[in-house]
Amino acid sequence: MTKLLTAMRIARALLLAMLTVCCLQSAVAVDEPLMLRKSNSDSLMAIPKTNIASRFQQEITASYFGVHVHRPDLNKAWPISGISSWRLWDIYVGWKDIEPSEGQYNFVKLDAIVEYSQKNNIRLLLPLGVTPAWASSRPQEKCAYGLGCAAEPTDMAHWRRYVRKVATRYNNVIYNYEILNEVNLKPFWSGSWEALLEMQKIAYIELKAVNYRNRLVAPSMTGNSENELAKWDRYLAMGAGKYSDILAYHFYVPKSEPEAAYGLGERLYQIMGKNKQAHKPLWNTESGWLIENLSGPEISKNYSEQWRRLNQNQAVAYVLRANILALIQGVGESYWYSYDHGEMGLAEPRSKHKKAAAFAYQNFASQLIGNTPRGCQIDGLVVWICKFTDRQNAAQYFVWTTSDEVTKIARSKIGNISKVISFPMGRAEDIYGDEIAVGAVPVILK
Repeated sequence: MTKLLTAMRIARALLLAMLTVCCLQSAVAVDEPLMLRKSNSDSLMAIPKTNIASRFQQEITASYFGVHVHRPDLNKAWPISGISSWRLWDIYVGWKDIEPSEGQYNFVKLDAIVEYSQKNNIRLLLPLGVTPAWASSRPQEKCAYGLGCAAEPTDMAHWRRYVRKVATRYNNVIYNYEILNEVNLKPFWSGSWEALLEMQKIAYIELKAVNYRNRLVAPSMTGNSENELAKWDRYLAMGAGKYSDILAYHFYVPKSEPEAAYGLGERLYQIMGKNKQAHKPLWNTESGWLIENLSGPEISKNYSEQWRRLNQNQAVAYVLRANILALIQGVGESYWYSYDHGEMGLAEPRSKHKKAAAFAYQNFASQLIGNTPRGCQIDGLVVWICKFTDRQNAAQYFVWTTSDEVTKIARSKIGNISKVISFPMGRAEDIYGDEIAVGAVPVILK
């Protein structure tokens, strides 16, 4: 371990020397519009009219709160305090970056990221994949990151060696790994389901051989439609659950409000049950919306008109509501996409200042770590009242409306409450009077 940390420090120094070049290279690709074929429809299941029970009444831990950060400044503190899980996608530490030529490894960047995460007490989720051209079975095929990267390797021995190399180098440092990304989209995976399952099986065996505590997240898919869910169902039916510790999906509902993701999640749980995987954790390893930049640039017109463009206030509302319902629903971890994407980011791309939604997310985490989800009441189909309790069983209620109008509710409807906490800053104030005004941004009543 001492040798690894020494190597990481040397690697970090080399990386910082190259940082300007690296950032310029990644700045273009990571801000390209996401795949426009991500499908979406309204909620796939009817939202209950009155009550939603909490699926797992378990204490919320810091690991639930995740994010993508594409351009970390390794000389500064972690940019979004309280958010302690980091998915390393679109940061260019995949197979093609680690092993650009057969047998020639470059761990400089990943070593520096690992050292930085340890200093800042951040837990990593490392996706495995993105086939290098030299190992690709279709090296001239276009993919999301150049040529050949969406294809299976010509020889699975190359894949086995890469997985073993990474797992060994970061043994007892990284415990959570993932297979590829959005494998139902051709730019990310163009091979067969059978080849994908073989890669997953090999990775699972190699990771466990290095350390039985390593966990493998099954390949994620995306799309709020029955057509895309059918692919997820088929892959699980092939036996994918046998070679994974965790199942994953990307909870994008780009033309809808966050409540639509509840229906998506319920369909996922149905499919898990059908395939005898209901005992596995379900993670949302990527989701988000387009968010306006106050100081530019404007959101690209290349994005589908289906995608909502959120203003600052809407972004605060969506970050909170999406995560409240995911916690009630039993989602184990959730990774917001992203902190510093140019058009979906929680920070301004030019000034690097946090947007209101970033403050809301970190203050939301500080309010809920150590709490237990208890369920939601839905009043008149528009007012949501979701209950959480702390370790002393004291209750706090997140309340919002899906109506376009501010709604007033009777204080007596909630119970014995005296404080209201507002977002994005988590400021607490005394409650006066018998009515409480609630809007699209949730408030906490306690």
